[in-house]
Amino acid sequence: MSRRRTGAIAAALSVLVLGSPLITAYGAQTTIVEVVSNQAAESYSAEFYINRAIERGKSRDYSGAISDIHKAKKIQSNRAILYGLRGSIKGMSGDSKGGCTDWKKGIH
Repeated sequence: MSRRRTGAIAAALSVLVLGSPLITAYGAQTTIVEVVSNQAAESYSAEFYINRAIERGKSRDYSGAISDIHKAKKIQSNRAILYGLRGSIKGMSGDSKGGCTDWKKGIH
């Protein structure tokens, strides 16, 4: 996040109460917390989603892990590691056929 954006967010937070509506181009119903969360989510990289998918897989949140892998693919679709990781997650969840299919995609 750039210093300029960080400074603007810090200034807005110092003036507004976190639950109060933010009346700007975002609309009267949007709070400052939602705006900051949305900006942070946009700046995530594929690595963030890959790491979170790994942690979710370790904690057996397989659907959450697959969801994060799909988000990473939207950012960087040509990464072979994504297919390997998704194959591993599918294998751990009991979908060995789907896992093998993804592992093959990762190899080629």
